[in-house]
Amino acid sequence: MAASIENNMSAKTILVPVDGASNIKLETLDFETLATVHSASTDSPGTEHEGLKYNATGKEFDWFDSIIQSLPKKDRAAAVVAPVARGASGGLVGADNSLMEAPGERLTLAYTQGYPDAVNRCVRQAGRLEGGFFSGDGSIAIFRVR
Repeated sequence: MAASIENNMSAKTILVPVDGASNIKLETLDFETLATVHSASTDSPGTEHEGLKYNATGKEFDWFDSIIQSLPKKDRAAAVVAPVARGASGGLVGADNSLMEAPGERLTLAYTQGYPDAVNRCVRQAGRLEGGFFSGDGSIAIFRVR
C-alpha cells in the first residue's frame, strides 16, 4: 500500500500561483526534484472604478484557471498547491462583511491605492490607540506611528 501511494506521488506536481503587485505567474514544479516543469506569467490585471485603483481579482483567477487547464494532463494532478504573495493585495470589508467593490465586477481594492491625507491621518491615529488598529491577530500589536 505504501509503495502504491509513493508511486502516485512521484507522478504529481506542485502548483505555485504567485500574486504580485506588477505581475502574476504560475510555476509548476516536479514533486520529486522541485525542478520547474512549466512557467507562465502576465501583468497583474487592474482597473479603476469611481476614482479608486482595484485589482481585477476575477480576471486574475480566470488567468490562473486557463493556465492550469492548458497544462498537460499529467502536470495538472497536483500533490500540493503553494500560493505565494509577493505584493500585498487586500480588500476593504463592509459592515455586511462583503468586499467593498463594484457590484459584480470581482474587484478588490489595490494596496497601491493612494489614500487622501485625511484617511492616512485616521490610520496613524488608530495606530496610537492601545489595543487598537492591527491588534486583532497580535502580529504587530505594538504598532506605533511617531
